Amino acid sequence: MSAGNLKPDNDKRPLWVCPDGTIILETSSEFYKQAYDFCIAIVEPESRLQQFHEYKIISASLYGAATAGLGAERVIKVLNMLCKSDVPEEVIRSIRRNTENVGKLKLYLKEGSVIVEGNTAHDLSTILRNHEVKQAVTGKLGEKRVLIEPTKMVIVRSEKVQRDQVSSRRFFWVGNLCKSILLGLGGQSL
Repeated sequence: MSAGNLKPDNDKRPLWVCPDGTIILETSSEFYKQAYDFCIAIVEPESRLQQFHEYKIISASLYGAATAGLGAERVIKVLNMLCKSDVPEEVIRSIRRNTENVGKLKLYLKEGSVIVEGNTAHDLSTILRNHEVKQAVTGKLGEKRVLIEPTKMVIVRSEKVQRDQVSSRRFFWVGNLCKSILLGLGGQSL
């Protein structure tokens, strides 16, 4: 933790945010309860001592927060309000990177068939560049929807297009549970 950029009213703020995504919450703060409720929504607990709680920002917790309606900018804004110093830039980038694709694909189970729908044709075409996903497609239902064979669903790496370059920095989860799939683009930990 660096004290070089402390905010003038840092004694009233309950959080330290470290560049590696570690969050330290002071339990003696008058804003402990609000900060605790926020932390539980966006991070994973590491340890809870009497004086301090330690949490870690990970991609799965950010994904969960985003699916619950806490978008990247809201998370960053609240962290800035609660943090004793400036939130490290690498943490801000990670929050944005790990929440940018939430909700871009939807999954429907209809009469034993799985339908995947993208918000845009581009969202759907991005994931269809993955060979394993493409092989599971049994039919196209317009520009934004495809039919997926439930027995071919597996966990596969995804490709994210950035400036017409394909990079394997994201994971695409496709799971087979009761003939349905959970579909989402996630990110890496800090």
